[in-house]
Amino acid sequence: MKADIRGALAQINKSYSCFEHKGKRLTKNEVKKVLEYGLEKGYTTTAELSDDEVDKILNYGVEKKDNEKICIGCKQEKEIYSKKRCYECYMKPIW
Repeated sequence: MKADIRGALAQINKSYSCFEHKGKRLTKNEVKKVLEYGLEKGYTTTAELSDDEVDKILNYGVEKKDNEKICIGCKQEKEIYSKKRCYECYMKPIW
């Protein structure tokens, strides 16, 4: 997606619902964090943001210690059980 960062921020209440990262819809707060980071870096469009940068901004799969990471479900630092999720998030039903 190649969206204007300033325009997306100005219309954040509408624009956030269009944003995804690696197939996952982003929340309004996550989109805001990414867009504000892009502005700080001097980017004009979202196309200038790399996947690695977005991963770091959102703390997706950030390695900590041996078997500890940030859970992609609850975004907390916990021991990962399976598929980058802590036990509690992994065991939650998806329906």
